[in-house]
Amino acid sequence: MTAALPAALPWDYDVRKGQEMPPGIRLLRVTDIAFTQKQVNDSFSHEQRPILELIESVLSGAAHPRDIPLIRVAWHQGQFWAIDNRRLFCYKHCRLERLPVEVIRWEDQHEFDSWM
Repeated sequence: MTAALPAALPWDYDVRKGQEMPPGIRLLRVTDIAFTQKQVNDSFSHEQRPILELIESVLSGAAHPRDIPLIRVAWHQGQFWAIDNRRLFCYKHCRLERLPVEVIRWEDQHEFDSWM
């Protein structure tokens, strides 16, 4: 007897029901994630490393998103929004299809306070 698969696997989701997605690690389509800033700096502030280095590393295969800290996203107003805009910019530029992310609750993150 084989075990039944769960009703929804962690990487399966319906973006129309994003508010129902529980917090945790998920695989989302990059196109389903929006920026919370109108622009991004050209370097990562903690290392002063240019974001172009990450783009080049991902495109060349020297780096993979699973080896980089996860982007934190939350559902709000019918959309997934990212806290980590520079990494999201890199992944969108690289035209990645799906990305492992950490889904969090909007109201639990003070980073979203300035956006509202």
